[in-house]
Amino acid sequence: MIQLSNTLKRLMKVGAIVFGIVFIVVSAIGIHQDDTFLPTKGVIRSMERTYVATDTNETDTWEVMVEYTVDGQDYVSDLGQKKDDFIVGKEIDILYNPDNPEGIVLPGKTIWFIFIIVGAVVAAVASVLLVRDIRNR
Repeated sequence: MIQLSNTLKRLMKVGAIVFGIVFIVVSAIGIHQDDTFLPTKGVIRSMERTYVATDTNETDTWEVMVEYTVDGQDYVSDLGQKKDDFIVGKEIDILYNPDNPEGIVLPGKTIWFIFIIVGAVVAAVASVLLVRDIRNR
């Protein structure tokens, strides 16, 4: 079995802390993005499977084209994801980027909060382990 030096162990703990902080920052940026995107209604115009999963760990990839109007201008953009209840012709809620109305996402911040929790737990555990390691030195 490989024995790691104390310095390498500490560097790994610091890396885990940095990883956790980066997760939190990226999630906060995602939440801010969701807050700056504006809501509108769109209609699913087409759905095409672009990749069929061949492994149980993979998921199919879809091109879901959504038509919507922003400030009197019509757009058709790829949503980039498919939900089970999507059907062509269905009206859905979307968020668009006011600086680039062709950029759309589905509403929902749940995933960002999960990432914040994961980042906080990783950073906290690594911090406790690092402090304990330094004190026992």
